[in-house]
Amino acid sequence: MDENYEDYRIDVGYRMAIAPWRARSYIEGGKEDFCGFAIDAAQVSGMREVGDFIDLFCGAIAPAQFSPSEPIHILEVPINPFVQASRAVGALHPDALLGGIAEISPYDGSGTASGGGFSTDLLWIEPTRLTAGAELWRYYPRNPFPELCGIYYGTALGWRNMRTGEFVASAPSDLIGPVVKRDWAQLPVDVEIEKGEPAAVTMVAPMDPPQEEGFKPVSSGMWVKRIELSEDDVVYENQRYATINHVQSRLVRFMRGQSGEKRVLAVARAIDANYAESQGFTRLEPGVFACFPTVAEVAPIHVDRRAAPLSWNTAGKPAVTRKRKKERSNYDVAELLEEIATLVTGMAPPKWERCDLVVQLVGRKARGEGHFVVDAEKDEREFVDSLPVAIFKYLAQIKVLHALQGQGAPLAYALSVFRGSLESSEIIPFPDEPPPMLEHIASEDWQEELEYFPRDEQPEWARRLMDR
Repeated sequence: MDENYEDYRIDVGYRMAIAPWRARSYIEGGKEDFCGFAIDAAQVSGMREVGDFIDLFCGAIAPAQFSPSEPIHILEVPINPFVQASRAVGALHPDALLGGIAEISPYDGSGTASGGGFSTDLLWIEPTRLTAGAELWRYYPRNPFPELCGIYYGTALGWRNMRTGEFVASAPSDLIGPVVKRDWAQLPVDVEIEKGEPAAVTMVAPMDPPQEEGFKPVSSGMWVKRIELSEDDVVYENQRYATINHVQSRLVRFMRGQSGEKRVLAVARAIDANYAESQGFTRLEPGVFACFPTVAEVAPIHVDRRAAPLSWNTAGKPAVTRKRKKERSNYDVAELLEEIATLVTGMAPPKWERCDLVVQLVGRKARGEGHFVVDAEKDEREFVDSLPVAIFKYLAQIKVLHALQGQGAPLAYALSVFRGSLESSEIIPFPDEPPPMLEHIASEDWQEELEYFPRDEQPEWARRLMDR
C-alpha cells in the first residue's frame, strides 16, 4: 500500500466534534463506529477556532466534554451509501422524525448550527461504520494549523496513527456498515464500486476462520479475503433494533462487561435527553444516549432489518439523506395524534396489545402516566411514569388548537393506542371534575394556565388550590 496518505484522501462530506474518549477509541483501539451531531463540511471549510467548533456542535451541553482552552478533535467523514443523516430539529419542526430531538441548552431545536460567523444545518447521523478515507484532526486554541492524528483505511486495515505510522483495527461489528452473507456467518466488508455498483468485496475477520479457506493476515491483525461478487451475493447493512426500557434503540456492537459477560452497545434512536436518562441511558456525547444491556436481555426482543442503498453512487449526494415524505402540519390534530401513536409504538414492549395514557397540561407543566397492556386476559401490564417530551409538545399544540376552535383549553387528555394505531383520544372533562393528577399542580401552575388561557369562572377545586 502507498504510504502517502494524500493519495487515499476522499472528498469530505461531514464534520463532527469528537469527545476525547472517542478519539482514543479510534487511534488506540481501532474502532469504526460513529454517530451524533454533524454538519455539512463544505459549509464550514474555513473554521479553525476551538470555541467556534464548540458553538457549532452544541459542545457546551453539560457535562461539557469540550473546553475553549483545550484542543478539540474534529472527525471528517466522506459520504458513503450507508450514512443516514437527518436535520437535528425539535418536535414541532415540520421536518421532525421520531419526535425530533430534545436536548438541553444550548441546543434549541431549530436545526441550525451557528459558530464563528458560520450558519448551516445541524444534522444527526445514525450509527454506522466510518467511510474509508475518514480523518481525525486535533485543533488547538488560537492556532490555525491543526494536527492530523489518524486516517481510517477501511475495515481491514483500520486506523493509521500518523505519529507512529502503525495500523490498528478492532474486531469489526457486523451490526453497522456493509456485510455479506456466507453460509457460516455474515462478515463485515470493504466494498469496491465499479460503474455505480458493488463489484468486489474484501471480507474481514478478527482471526483465520476455520469454515472457509483463503483468508490472509494483514498488518492490522485482521484476516481478509477478497472475492468478486456474483449475482447471488448481496451487500447490505444488518440493522438490529430493540426497545430497551421503553426506548427504541439501535444495537451497534457486542462487547465484554467487567465480569466477562457478553453485552451490547445500544444507542437511542429517539434523542430525548430527560426521557432517555430517566430510563437508564447515559449521554456519551451531545445527542448520543446509550446503554449496555446484556445480550440475554435483548435477545428475545430484537428485530433485524436488512438495508441496502438505493444507489451506490455518492457523487452529488446531499448531506441530508433522510427526510419525511411530506412536512407535518402543526395545525392538523389528526397528524399530531398520528405522531403520538408512532412514538408510543416505539416505546412498546414485545407482544403488546394496547397502551392507555393520561397526560395533564397545566401552565408550563406537563405530566403523563399510563400502562401497556401485554396480556388482557391475564391482566398483565407494564406501567410507565415517564414519557418522551415530544408527546407533551404535540398534546400542548393540540390544546392550543382546541382552544382556537372554541372547544376550550383542556387540562388533560386520555389516549389509547392499539397495536400501533390510535384507537381513541378524549378530552378529560373540565371544569366540573378536577384534573386526574391534581396533587401535582401548584398554585403558580394554575396562575400560568389562566395567563395563557383566561377563563370566566374558576371551579371549586381551583379555588381550593389557590387558597392553599
